[in-house]
Amino acid sequence: MAEKIKVLFVCKYNSCRTQMAEAFLKKYGADRFEAESAGLETGDLNPYAIAVMESKGLDISHNKSKTVFELFKEGRYYDYVISVCSYDDSECPVFPGRTIRKNWNLPDPASFDGTDDEILEKTALLCSDIEHLVLEFIATANPAGEIFAESTQRFRKMPRLKVLFLCTGNSCRSQMAEGWARFLKNNQIEAYSAGIRAQGLNPNAVKVMAEAGVDISRQTSKTLDALSGITFDYVVTVCGHAHGSCPVFPGGVRVLHVPFDDPPHLAADAKTEEEALSHYRRVRDKIKEFVLKMPENLTER
Repeated sequence: MAEKIKVLFVCKYNSCRTQMAEAFLKKYGADRFEAESAGLETGDLNPYAIAVMESKGLDISHNKSKTVFELFKEGRYYDYVISVCSYDDSECPVFPGRTIRKNWNLPDPASFDGTDDEILEKTALLCSDIEHLVLEFIATANPAGEIFAESTQRFRKMPRLKVLFLCTGNSCRSQMAEGWARFLKNNQIEAYSAGIRAQGLNPNAVKVMAEAGVDISRQTSKTLDALSGITFDYVVTVCGHAHGSCPVFPGGVRVLHVPFDDPPHLAADAKTEEEALSHYRRVRDKIKEFVLKMPENLTER
């Protein structure tokens, strides 16, 4: 028997559109497809979606909302990842293997207003749209053919940009930046990090990145000498000392200074571990915001 096509439906909260899409694909395509759904965050299942799906003979009331990062950490792979909303697709992690990404960009049921009956009617129309999209997808899905077409296009595209994140000790900020870039932008960016000196991996940086679903525990603290054979497209200094001490790189390397607060310095006077970690989390999230906008923001500075 041929291996089934694995499909993941993604939206922000995994509370309505993705749940309906998963249920319809399981109903109509169970012989060829394995369907799952997830969100960037978890949310409560939409009661109108539950009611509309029940009218279709499908019970989703016992489904659980889950995050895409849980599936990523489990090492799942998918033939298709289909986003059903207008969120920034770059926020979704890059799953291993050859994954085809699609976007259906359906309206957000949380924005529906009116009486209960009016909201239910709008949700029913959304449900019908999703059902039709799923049926069309079943009729046309061809991972091998789409991957071949995508591969021929990639020959015409630029290779991944080599980006180095540089800070003083390569222990915290540059490590988090490398981790986010590998996690979120691996298809566009070949990420590295280094320091003016190597101070070792900061355990709190490892901890807060793990909370966000990114494992940087296997990254190593190193100096530029360890990367001497690599030609970078961009060097991003993430602290003032590294920027002031940054060596002159050969070729057309562009050096950008994008400073972030130093979590160990901010946490020095913290009274509790939780207070200390709050500083690391804030900087972690600021770095993520920057990485999400790469590579476009590299040419804007």
